[in-house]
Amino acid sequence: MNPRGTTGRANYVKLYAATNIIRAVAMFGIHLGRAVGYLDPIEPPHETLVVPSTRGNRTIQIRVYRNKAAQELTTGLSAVHFNWHGKNHHSNWLGYQLKIPGSGWILPLQGQNGALIRAIMSSPLLNDREYPVTFLDCSYALSPEHPSPADAEDGRDAYDYVVQHAEELRVDLDRITFSGFSAGGTVGLGLAVKLCAEQREAHITSNSTKPFTTFPVKGMTVLYPVVTWLGERVKVPQPWVKTWPGTGNPEFVDDMIIASHFFSPTLSSGLTPEQEEQRKDELRRRPEISPACAKTEDFPPIFNLYTAEGKGSWRADR
Repeated sequence: MNPRGTTGRANYVKLYAATNIIRAVAMFGIHLGRAVGYLDPIEPPHETLVVPSTRGNRTIQIRVYRNKAAQELTTGLSAVHFNWHGKNHHSNWLGYQLKIPGSGWILPLQGQNGALIRAIMSSPLLNDREYPVTFLDCSYALSPEHPSPADAEDGRDAYDYVVQHAEELRVDLDRITFSGFSAGGTVGLGLAVKLCAEQREAHITSNSTKPFTTFPVKGMTVLYPVVTWLGERVKVPQPWVKTWPGTGNPEFVDDMIIASHFFSPTLSSGLTPEQEEQRKDELRRRPEISPACAKTEDFPPIFNLYTAEGKGSWRADR
């Protein structure tokens, strides 16, 4: 499939059919794996919030989890961790976590990371110290039904909802951390740099003589996110150690993901091919879509990035 085919009803129908076939196969595999005990069971949330999108006719689901200290909280506030979900991984991040799925922007994987959620909620490091943590597992818009920047907009809507309902949720907005996997990592990282850029701009506008230290997101961990959509796509090398399945995505799957993610918001955009390419190029250059385009100072003060190749991890602390 041509990744340039991002307009027109015929291209949309092809993408919609292909993504739904992949969704059906993937979800069948997930349900089968869980039935035979290969995959961890889903962790039921303590509460589920449904947030209306401010940009489209869709909703964002936030699954709320609280560790023992947060459940027993009578006074004070809980740290909050936003996490955009992906595959089963473990994280020891403190705070209020927003979790976004590593789905290639096409798979509905929210709620599939029971092992990660249980690891954080049962962590002795947190519970023994009676450190309350609220963990938010958030959905986001999937393509091609809701192409970019709908995913980034949903991430922002989830964040804004929590900020607006902080008192009701009993969360501390001075203790916010993010994490995400794959596509979810991109959504979370893009939101983090955008929030910081806005806060920094407000600080400059206020003519304050004090140094900028008010980072809205105190820390972040992302695993193998897409950090930029600019430049030519390179071929993914075969793994050094052969494992099953032992290969990257077939090229046609990557083409489908790209075409779906950057499909025109309207089926008949009326744009010429040159204008359509310009639209996609401008979208790709936005920091919330390609976080590598953000200024270095707009990244969270504690930032952990785990890659799928090379040394595997990179950490930066201010």
